[in-house]
Amino acid sequence: MVGPEFASCWLKIGRAQEHFRIFDSELGEWTESKPYSILQKSDPEGCRHTLVLELKRPFPADKWSLIAGDCIHNLRCALDHLVYALAVKNSGTNPPQDANRLQFPIASSLEQFEKQRDRIKGLSDKAQTFIEQRQPYNVRTKKMPPQLAILSGLDNADKHRLLTVTFTT
Repeated sequence: MVGPEFASCWLKIGRAQEHFRIFDSELGEWTESKPYSILQKSDPEGCRHTLVLELKRPFPADKWSLIAGDCIHNLRCALDHLVYALAVKNSGTNPPQDANRLQFPIASSLEQFEKQRDRIKGLSDKAQTFIEQRQPYNVRTKKMPPQLAILSGLDNADKHRLLTVTFTT
């Protein structure tokens, strides 16, 4: 993507990267502080063994949830900015026709996509095909859900509640 009409897409992606770096840095600082210990316990007969994680310093779940939500939202917005920029490029006018209706659709079925197709009607056929080919219903993976479905699900969840931030060691 080149051209001034795409600048806001890159700004949104850059902002998401900034949030990610902050999250990564804070997580690194927290884990480096050795905020927990793992205790091993056994019953007297030695038949039952338990590992207990003891938190010495709780992690700032609410703060990290806000940072993660901001990162995710900026990535989702970058897709909407892309659709707007493509509509400007295609129409040659800014704002393009139906500017308030423009949105990058994310659909789990062809039927859902068709209901949202009017969101990209101002785009070229090539751009519409490109977007449709990347919809979750067209991207099948065996190991994890399609990335657009994950992004959409997390962004929608963050609109209504704080995301649950977890980590593993």
